[in-house]
Amino acid sequence: MNKGIHHQSELQRASQQLVSDYMSFLIDQETLVERVVERRLAECLPMIEERISNHIINQFKTVIK
Repeated sequence: MNKGIHHQSELQRASQQLVSDYMSFLIDQETLVERVVERRLAECLPMIEERISNHIINQFKTVIK
């Protein structure tokens, strides 16, 4: 009976370690994705700002006519 309790305790520790390792993996992945998105946004931001500016200018030109 004591052997069964010991085995169950080992399984619980292994399960907790697996969950802990997986959470660390997910946090690392989240950080990686965040960096990639920030870099890509920084690359695209000038183009986005230019398109918005051009759109606003074109809207004003349409209204003024």
